[in-house]
Amino acid sequence: MLNPRLSSRVCRIVRGAVLSAALAAGVLAGLVPTGCGTGYASRSPEERRAKFPINHADYRRVGYRLDWVGFPVATGKGRINFIHADSDVVATLEEGSTVSLLAAGNGAVRWTNQLGDRLTRFVGLDRIGSRVYASGEGDLFLLDVDSGNVVSRQKYQKIVSTPPVIYGSLLIYGTGVGEVFAHMVLSAVEGVKAWGNHITGAIVAAPVLVGTSVGVVTQTGRVMFIDAESGTPTGSNQIYDGTVTDPVASDRVMYIAGLDQSLWAFNASGGTQLWRVRTDSPLRVQPTLHGAVLYCELAGKGLTAFDAQRGTVIWTSKAARGQVIATNGGRLECWDGRTMYLIDAANGDVIERATLPGVAKFTTDKFDDGNLYAVSTSGLVVKFAPVGK
Repeated sequence: MLNPRLSSRVCRIVRGAVLSAALAAGVLAGLVPTGCGTGYASRSPEERRAKFPINHADYRRVGYRLDWVGFPVATGKGRINFIHADSDVVATLEEGSTVSLLAAGNGAVRWTNQLGDRLTRFVGLDRIGSRVYASGEGDLFLLDVDSGNVVSRQKYQKIVSTPPVIYGSLLIYGTGVGEVFAHMVLSAVEGVKAWGNHITGAIVAAPVLVGTSVGVVTQTGRVMFIDAESGTPTGSNQIYDGTVTDPVASDRVMYIAGLDQSLWAFNASGGTQLWRVRTDSPLRVQPTLHGAVLYCELAGKGLTAFDAQRGTVIWTSKAARGQVIATNGGRLECWDGRTMYLIDAANGDVIERATLPGVAKFTTDKFDDGNLYAVSTSGLVVKFAPVGK
């Protein structure tokens, strides 16, 4: 399953110069009060709900039961581009630039705020404490969790192309022109760049925190590690192509699934290559690191579990494909965009599977035994709790 968020970022690199000019000319919208029209009528709740039939038996087969159905604001075709789930609230950002905050307990919409229009592009949605962070390509919006009011809008020094890595009060982004920079959220002057580093190639894969360093990989295959606080490079290396997935990391090692038909592991201290696994095809499915195991689908072989320290194969499951998105009672939940697989983590055996139509994406509020949130193609957010919870 190709990472759709990253694929979208690749396309946006082409628009970078146009967006920069639009920002300079003031074309992109500023704050738009909640409820102001954009020319795209919202679908009715009934229509949105009818387009997402839920087969309760299928969800129970893979370990989940329905808790509630939520209706965040959804304009146009109802596409929700970003979702962030916590134990108390769930935030969404839809294609018309409206952020909605739902109560995690019952799905009720607490507030909505429209930040721009359909021309305003976003790269990420995060929540830290009492703030929701909506990262646009040219601006960062900080919204109050309780009221939904925009408490700060900050411009970056460059158009960004990735979601941020959050390190204290720094938001660290990648750009389409090969710069990694740290944006200071809290400073006497808003929107200050704390540091920046250039690297060869466009950055469209999300940077990742590796201990106290940030790891990045570019579309030319350049790998770099940077101290998150100071911006000082701590190591570099090279793979042979770019990636259509995001790297994942432990507190010292970054793992990359490359289009060069290889799975890589690099140490953040010095950028030393720890291991490389050559495969038969470019790797296009998002890998997952959980504990000491790295999961990645290999074309023609199925989901494969690797020892994260050595790169050796623990097991291969030819019957399962997709991305590992959670654990449920010690078993793996793997999603391929159409089918959910419930997998024995010890040997890769598929215990159950279910086809789940109408789902645009899944997320969880925590990886182990968390609640599962489905974003439907019709613009719903649906909470499923683990069976027995």
